[in-house]
Amino acid sequence: IYYLTAYILFSSVFTMVQVPYVALLPEISSSYVERASVSGIRLIFSSVSAIIAGTVPMFIVKASGYGTMGIAFAVLYALPWVFVFLGTRERYQPDIDGITSDEKKGSHLNDLLSVFRNKAFRNHLGLFICSQTAVDFLSALILYYITSVLLRQSYYSTIAGALLIVPVVMMPVYIRIARKRQKTTPMHFGLIIWAVAMIATLFIDADNWHLIYAVAALAGVGTAASVFVPWSILPEVTDVDELISGRR
Repeated sequence: IYYLTAYILFSSVFTMVQVPYVALLPEISSSYVERASVSGIRLIFSSVSAIIAGTVPMFIVKASGYGTMGIAFAVLYALPWVFVFLGTRERYQPDIDGITSDEKKGSHLNDLLSVFRNKAFRNHLGLFICSQTAVDFLSALILYYITSVLLRQSYYSTIAGALLIVPVVMMPVYIRIARKRQKTTPMHFGLIIWAVAMIATLFIDADNWHLIYAVAALAGVGTAASVFVPWSILPEVTDVDELISGRR
């Protein structure tokens, strides 16, 4: 009961802050270049946070226990929201044609269903679900692969570290590519490399297991693209929906 309560509370609070936070980017800037940069920088911090969350907790647990670790990370992850609230400003958008904000509002159900009229949203939804599913599959199966196929459980942390560190390095590269070309270009580049890395795992076994570090690095190039692209194009999907519905 305690675990269920804690999990429900965490999920509820996470949803409360994450939904408006994600929706904030289209309101911060209308610039294609600025939106690409903000998305990439945000994901860099997210990747660094994932590395910290995956490596530091057990050191704290061994030294002071789970309670201390929980409090430390609760404070660490709660404080940034204060700075986001105090330091972020939305763009000023005056009412158009004398229509007040109340008159623009529709029912919540209609607003929810109206997004599916947006083809760009439907395409983005499919892209997001497929890319995140691929990342989740990789995250879930890598432990099994290292322990049961390569028989190197003690090396899990370093191999997973390569998979997590490479996206941090690649994110600035993808930001630059998106600014110079298109936001979908990193996806084309990254997914090809990711596919090559996954095919390579078929030829790695316990005898040549050292090659997994190179494969993990290549896979990190792909996961970085699959995370960056859906989040970076989301603001443009919002703009398309405004053109269709007439409301923002």
